[in-house]
Amino acid sequence: MKDRVKKFFDRNKAVDVLHSTSDGFLFTEKQYAKVHSLTLEDKYVGEWNRNENKSEQDIEPLSDSEKKQVNNKKSKKDGTTKGNVQNTK
Repeated sequence: MKDRVKKFFDRNKAVDVLHSTSDGFLFTEKQYAKVHSLTLEDKYVGEWNRNENKSEQDIEPLSDSEKKQVNNKKSKKDGTTKGNVQNTK
């Protein structure tokens, strides 16, 4: 994973923080990594910081307001009136 993160940072100079999920996906937005992790058996989300050059660390689960924001975006996208994002941590 460290090699993928390093390559991403090398190609994207404007990005200082990345978030990764257990399946290897990289995200520039923490909320999207957290939402994607809900679809995985391993819910782990890591954070990578360009300046600190450190390895992954745990990220807190979605807050209630983040869940509502994701549900609202999902509803607008797929035309439903309710979303169902649940935090499993």
